[in-house]
Amino acid sequence: MPEPANGRRVIFDETTADLLSNMQQRKAESQLPKTERSRIKRERIRKQERRSRTISLDLPDGMKQELINLAGRESIPISQLVAFLLIPAIDHFNNQRDPLFGFKKPSRCAKFDFILDLEKRQNETSRPA
Repeated sequence: MPEPANGRRVIFDETTADLLSNMQQRKAESQLPKTERSRIKRERIRKQERRSRTISLDLPDGMKQELINLAGRESIPISQLVAFLLIPAIDHFNNQRDPLFGFKKPSRCAKFDFILDLEKRQNETSRPA
């Protein structure tokens, strides 16, 4: 952040700091050659398009590492592995009458009425047949 001549430190809120940072970045980019500016613009557009297809997940303990291991074993991106695994699961879910029966628990969060008992689900699916 800029230091004023009197030595006092200027403090900005996060939004203002982000805005100033973006302005400084744009100014620096404007000084670049046209080909470099075009490349940066394409990257920015790609990043925005990708953001619309991205979600963040909270996974049960061990599941993240299991996905990493599976993707590594198959030498494929984790996101594609998860999408591949979800295709039949979503179809199966949509064709069931009440697929969450027995797994819903009341939520203490104001945003949701229920949460799912993932531990119960994991134990049920890992039982030997």
